[in-house]
Amino acid sequence: MRMLLAALIGLALGAIAGLVLSSLIGIVSYLTFDRPVGIKYLPIYFGAAGAIAGLSFERRRARG
Repeated sequence: MRMLLAALIGLALGAIAGLVLSSLIGIVSYLTFDRPVGIKYLPIYFGAAGAIAGLSFERRRARG
C-alpha cells in the first residue's frame, strides 16, 4: 500500500512540476523569440519520472 501511495504522490508531483516547467519554458521562449515554444508531453514525462523516483525512494527507505 505504501508503494502505491509513493507512486501516486510521485506521479502527481512530477506532473505538477512538468506543468510548471513547461509554462516557464513557454514564457521565456515567448519573451525571447516572440512565439511560445515548449515540449509537448513534458508533464507526462515528468509524471512518469516522479512515479519511478517515488517507488525508488520508498524501496530504499524500506530496506533501511
